[in-house]
Amino acid sequence: MNEDLEPNMTRPSCPACGEAGSIPLHSVWIELSALADYGKGGRERAAVELFTKCLRCAALFWVGEAGALRPAPAGALSPRSLWVLPPWKQARDASSFEASWDVAEAHLEQQAITLEWVAPLYELLGQLRRAGLDQRLRAGQSNNALGLSRALRDGLAAGQSYLYLIPEGDGRVRLEGELRGQATAEGSMPARFEGSLRRAVEALCEVELDG
Repeated sequence: MNEDLEPNMTRPSCPACGEAGSIPLHSVWIELSALADYGKGGRERAAVELFTKCLRCAALFWVGEAGALRPAPAGALSPRSLWVLPPWKQARDASSFEASWDVAEAHLEQQAITLEWVAPLYELLGQLRRAGLDQRLRAGQSNNALGLSRALRDGLAAGQSYLYLIPEGDGRVRLEGELRGQATAEGSMPARFEGSLRRAVEALCEVELDG
């Protein structure tokens, strides 16, 4: 009961925050109190219920027939409960994204020491991290460029959306990439998380997480 069993299934968007592809496919919550009473006549409800929660905003949902999502109040989960399967690798996905930023940041930091024209890109990476994008995007580096994607694994497969931020000197970067199969490119722009650069990165965040 994990994503590897259903490789062709697409994770739905969160009804609460709208994050694309942020709802886990399989998450099982067992009520220990229900298990304790099961078979003793103390409770009639099922001992096992299917829950899931958004990987971004942590909104909780019951999973009904055909995967229908119904909002569940926080009180639906008692202290005497546990996740049998965590919400679709939630911790692993988030930590994998963050770790990729750590690697890219260390690489660009070293480059910026000897290549002055890379320093603005290194500073831009810091702006992106402070905006929380290290929880939503995978980072990578190619030579002195910073790559961003929604890939769950290292490397890019054909057709996956991505952006490259390429330093140009004088505190500016160039943007190149592909979003939902369409090539995108922006000329030289300030190395700041604003304007067309911000819009392109936010558009990438709306792309579904891609295995």
